Amino acid sequence: MISASIKIIAKFSAGCLLSALASGPVMAAEKYFKMDTLAPGSSPYVFSVALVDLVQTQYPYEIQLSSGKAASRSTLDAAKGNVDFYLSAPAIDLSMEQGTDMFAKLADAPELYKKVRSVVSYPLGAYQFVVYEDSGIKSLADLKGKKVFIGPRGGQAFSSATSLLEAVTGYKPNEDYEVAFYDWSTAIQSFQDRQIDAYIGPNTVPYSQLSQIALSDRIRLLGIPQALLDKPDVKSLFSMPGKSLETIPPAVYGENQTNEADVYTLGAYVGLGTHVGVDEETVYNVTKTLFDNLPELHQTAPWMKAINRDNAFRQMVTPLHLGAYRFYKEGGFEIPEALVPPQAR
Repeated sequence: MISASIKIIAKFSAGCLLSALASGPVMAAEKYFKMDTLAPGSSPYVFSVALVDLVQTQYPYEIQLSSGKAASRSTLDAAKGNVDFYLSAPAIDLSMEQGTDMFAKLADAPELYKKVRSVVSYPLGAYQFVVYEDSGIKSLADLKGKKVFIGPRGGQAFSSATSLLEAVTGYKPNEDYEVAFYDWSTAIQSFQDRQIDAYIGPNTVPYSQLSQIALSDRIRLLGIPQALLDKPDVKSLFSMPGKSLETIPPAVYGENQTNEADVYTLGAYVGLGTHVGVDEETVYNVTKTLFDNLPELHQTAPWMKAINRDNAFRQMVTPLHLGAYRFYKEGGFEIPEALVPPQAR
């Protein structure tokens, strides 16, 4: 696993649009925290960098941001207190609570789950199945025998993508297609170098790194055939925690995207998570900073407008941290009963 660690000390750019954030001088740090997020260019990465930038200009906190780790690994590390803030996902949280899927062999997973807490929800984006037009691959069924990246081994993206492929085509990983096991950063570079036939990953639409590829190469997005949207195995995917049916319009990546009709695919919501060991005041301040600076955050990237009062708890399944709960209660948010921290009930 390749993980890039970045200490964010002053104004930091994620490579696109982050200059919209107005940073002031950073205070001398009095508290130190670790945060995990996905690879550079992803929506969680852009969100995390923007939030860290805002928090560090207003509070004497230093946050070390690490990128590229699978969300399931980050959840486990947070539950053990090794990471303070992380990319949470409803399906991963439920898998840990139930001791299933990637946590099936972890006997204490349900107990560890009791240590993680939620802060806010935001959109991860749509699962984008992309190939080069000159590959001859026109549909998901054409992936048979191909080398495909479907997310890091053991991660939620891997589980969701393989489930979608099986529901639509009946294909199983490493039986009907070859799985390329990479971290996120290596995978997109390998696709760009044409070392793999297809790249599958959840992200905002358009995804900046795919937009760069489409500047010079013709690409095609693969999706769920409209005739199969009512198939029980397919419909069940959209009822999973944190998942939805999404539509990607043609030409969203410009003239080099060859789709002529809407592409139907899986969408996902994720969130900012933490653990019970982070003090209440810190999480309160982080949550307050986020909502007090929504205009600045929304300028960072268009998709961030979905981060607002109405969506604060969207698809969330894990109880709030006491600090976040206090902020939402003071702010008059309608907090679902299931999200009230155990200590506040």
